[in-house]
Amino acid sequence: MTEEILPELVMDAFRHHPRNTLSMDTVFAHAGDFAHADVVRAIQQLEAELLVRRHTAAGEDRLTLTNGGALHLAMTDPLPGPQAAAGPGTDVETPVPHGRDGNN
Repeated sequence: MTEEILPELVMDAFRHHPRNTLSMDTVFAHAGDFAHADVVRAIQQLEAELLVRRHTAAGEDRLTLTNGGALHLAMTDPLPGPQAAAGPGTDVETPVPHGRDGNN
């Protein structure tokens, strides 16, 4: 399952931090408890698909969304709630917005 969810989780970082370029620290933080090595493999897969590009600027490792990556984000749905970012083996309950649970 990690191989399937992680590339989309990396792409999802661009949805939550709406910029074309993110620091690798931001990407790793967005990936939650997933191992950095697994995240790097997911990034390599996205690079092979020409959706992102890794580079270094001012001594900082960065990930940039390509035009193809921007198109991919526009054509795909966001990952569901906090469970995607929670990491493996976690059980996160998605909060119900106030007033929609029948209590208010």
